[in-house]
Amino acid sequence: MLAILLFLCIYDAIAQYPAASQNYIITKRMLSVEDGLPSRLVFDATQDQDGFMWFATMNGLCRYDGHSFKIYNTQNSALLSNAITAVAIDSRNRLFIQTTMNFGSANQLFNIQVFDLKTSQFISLHQALPGSPFVTDQAINLIHDASGSMYFLTDQ
Repeated sequence: MLAILLFLCIYDAIAQYPAASQNYIITKRMLSVEDGLPSRLVFDATQDQDGFMWFATMNGLCRYDGHSFKIYNTQNSALLSNAITAVAIDSRNRLFIQTTMNFGSANQLFNIQVFDLKTSQFISLHQALPGSPFVTDQAINLIHDASGSMYFLTDQ
């Protein structure tokens, strides 16, 4: 009797969600420096509206198209530092990039740049967010959540 009751409970639970279990196809892939990542230290990742994956690494910003990496660094772009510690996409498909420069164990300079993916141009945070309640130099940290919201920590 207990076995039949347990079977009915499990069957009922599975029967309630047949569509949900059929809507997801999960693919995983391990990416490493052997695949083209410039560093083993990856701090953050996001996906833009065109499907590209963007990785914040210790040695530059990486765009991954599913096959290969395109690397942005201080030598080939207008990035202020190769140490990228956070990335986030806004609704206008602009990539917000937090760079970090280390001047010793206690002294770090954080800067937030914006990469317009439509024009492939770097713009300042002030240009991207005119009229924001803080000055560009006050933004010291960028955080984003799964819903696409961005939060800026300022020194004020």
